[in-house]
Amino acid sequence: MASIFMEGEKHLLLTIIDITERGKAEEALKKSEEKFHSLFENAGSPILLIDDTFQFVDCNQAAVKILGAESKEQLLPIHPSFLSPEYQPDGQLSGIKAEQMIKKGYEHGSTQFEWVHNKLDGTLLFMDITLSVIPFENKSMLMVHWRDITAQKQSEEALKNSEERFKSIIELAADGILLGSPKGIIISANQQICDITGYSVKELLGNNISILFSEEQLKRSPLRYDLLDLGLVVRNERIIVRKDGSFIPIEMNTKKMPDATYQAIVRDITERLKSEELNQKIEKSEYENRVKSEFMANLSHEIRNPLSAILGFNSLMEKTDLNPEQEKFNRAIGISSQNLLNILNDILDFSKIEAHKAMLNFSDFNLRTLVDELITLYELKAKGKNIALNHTISVNVPEFLKLLICFRHAVFYCFVI
Repeated sequence: MASIFMEGEKHLLLTIIDITERGKAEEALKKSEEKFHSLFENAGSPILLIDDTFQFVDCNQAAVKILGAESKEQLLPIHPSFLSPEYQPDGQLSGIKAEQMIKKGYEHGSTQFEWVHNKLDGTLLFMDITLSVIPFENKSMLMVHWRDITAQKQSEEALKNSEERFKSIIELAADGILLGSPKGIIISANQQICDITGYSVKELLGNNISILFSEEQLKRSPLRYDLLDLGLVVRNERIIVRKDGSFIPIEMNTKKMPDATYQAIVRDITERLKSEELNQKIEKSEYENRVKSEFMANLSHEIRNPLSAILGFNSLMEKTDLNPEQEKFNRAIGISSQNLLNILNDILDFSKIEAHKAMLNFSDFNLRTLVDELITLYELKAKGKNIALNHTISVNVPEFLKLLICFRHAVFYCFVI
């Protein structure tokens, strides 16, 4: 409204403008802002607003909660750099990288990246960040939308650590380890399998595992993929053909893994087979010795019966009327028979020794009688050769001595004490 003069008179000028559409627009804008604030506050994901000075302008309750703050008033005055460690996982300084990302968001209208944040208590959070430029209170702001990927990163790290441990176990294993594709192509091998086969890792990778076996062996004993596909562990012994053409006996345990690959653990059993062969030879030798001992023991028992009869008749003949020469012959027969009986007893002693039942034997004997018996036994042979046998025993030698018989290292030792 304004005053104007027309024809000398003062008049009021009224201007009427239709603001219906503007009112509708303002009402719509108001409703839109209210809707935005409602969505902003009630969103389940953390959302923050940052201005061109890189300062927080606003945030929702989800952001307050995830950062461990008690309220917006505690969080908003904090500079964003306070919520990040000094360095990001890619090695960049957090402050410099944050500035780069914010500038990129303003330049392109939006950008997405991963970021590591600190909660107010220092706990690390891994976030997937989306920056979007939005108009807010007549200015352009960056809306920061966070998606918590901490659990995902922890799972990825755990998987990485598990893979590293698996690789370490493979490399440190005393046995050779092969990993094969569903078609039997070698996709991984450790150094131990290289030592066994003579091939390098590079030479093994990409080849079928069948290169380690002869065609004849594979025909006779094919690789049982059918059993592996049933989830069974296939254990067998095979012969590996080394790169130089030599042969190595191995024990191979194979299993199908959850990712459809095959894992084979290969062990060189050369020394084990040698040990088993040696044990078999030892067992065979021990068995033969037992049979021999049993045979000798049985034989000695069989000889003892007729020998006992000879000794019996010899004793009876002593009681008959014999002339001096017959008496001498009969005495020689008795001595020889007794000596033979002693030999049989010694054979039995061997059997006792092998059965670990041998015992020390202390025996008294008359030295003069022993020498007389020896002279009697060999006198006839000596006489046939015109040799006269005589003996003399010193008076200082005692009549009775004690004979100790023991056994050590398969030899009899006799000690006169």
